[in-house]
Amino acid sequence: MNIFIAEDDQDDFSLLKEAIETVLPAFNVYHSRDGVTFLHRLTTDLNPDLIFLDLNIPRKSGLDCLIEVRRNEKLQSVPVIIYSTSSSFDDIDACYRNGCTLYLVKPHSFSDLVTQIRKIFFRIGLPREDLLHKEMFVVKKHEE
Repeated sequence: MNIFIAEDDQDDFSLLKEAIETVLPAFNVYHSRDGVTFLHRLTTDLNPDLIFLDLNIPRKSGLDCLIEVRRNEKLQSVPVIIYSTSSSFDDIDACYRNGCTLYLVKPHSFSDLVTQIRKIFFRIGLPREDLLHKEMFVVKKHEE
């Protein structure tokens, strides 16, 4: 699995990467610190399976990057998770209107981040055998 993380803050990048490693045992991570480099790498040499995109990255905003990703036919089906400190309704609404898959407000604790990453992977349909901590769901048929 190839995951591209566009995040300018090194601490936030490291925490996100570590949280993903806690849930997913093997993946390739690519990192960019600004929107211009992110878009350049996406269009020249990367084929990501999942993108985490900070809303407030320099040189080109996360929202502008999202719009360009969704205009690129090759990338339209790639899940894009917006990863931001902003919980503004306007930011969240703009991201969903422009094609983000999910919007994650950066949690305050590492354990909360791991929980959210698990939920994201489940939601986007990551192959169950790839997850380290598999959640089990049992649905009992109701008999009349």
